[in-house]
Amino acid sequence: MTRAQTSEPERHGFARHRAARHTPVWHVWVCAAGVSTAAGQGASGPHGDRDDRRAALLSRLEATLGGRREPVRSTGVGGTPVLEAPGLGIVQRCPTCGRDGHGAPRLTAPGVRAETLPPISFAHVGGSRPGTVLAWLDARAEDWAVGVDVEHVRARRVRRAFTPGPDGAADIDAVAFSAAERAGLERGAAAGQDPVTARARLWCAKEALVKAAGTGFLADPSAVDAASSDVRLVALGPDVLPDGWVGALALRPLTPPGRSRRPRFRRPE
Repeated sequence: MTRAQTSEPERHGFARHRAARHTPVWHVWVCAAGVSTAAGQGASGPHGDRDDRRAALLSRLEATLGGRREPVRSTGVGGTPVLEAPGLGIVQRCPTCGRDGHGAPRLTAPGVRAETLPPISFAHVGGSRPGTVLAWLDARAEDWAVGVDVEHVRARRVRRAFTPGPDGAADIDAVAFSAAERAGLERGAAAGQDPVTARARLWCAKEALVKAAGTGFLADPSAVDAASSDVRLVALGPDVLPDGWVGALALRPLTPPGRSRRPRFRRPE
């Protein structure tokens, strides 16, 4: 089943962000087996294959955009939906190397200008309970980029990477997190926070940041500074995601128009 959630970012969150422009309305949809539809509209769809799940979410997005009474990009008047032609597609181009096939996904549709379609981002969860997440932004969000990432904290791969050893450090800590972030994780563990969940949340925030930038990690993930970024970060929890999943949504203003700011990288410690 699919789960949908729509919200303003200030409802949740990684508290540190700097107010800039209006905050776009975001939507997060999940396609995964056994997902309750209580959080929003739901529809059945394929769940086993990543491409099938992504296609199901795109089909639903196409129906949603095509059924709007107002244009997706509200620059003018009239009741004609922007998405008049069927068949949403995805293109990817890396802003670093300029090659196609990787980089942030962008929607395409026959006869529709790409800039009139909403920004999107995908995330996938594998393992015994696979699923796919689609994040997209509402109207008047053409000056924003979005990134989303999710993890299943009960998955064997995640627990192996994020479970601390006898010294209190997890295998991934040195590469994934800065010294300040590791100190924060230690304080959280001392206060009773689950160390795997805390690490998974922080990792998702970093992944969401670089997805919103369209770059991927240009250095060790520990260099990506989630706390001091001017990107607005939203923690995704059980009101949006299936049980056992955690995630993060990054909303990045584009400056100058059409080009995204890159995440801030720390100097090596």
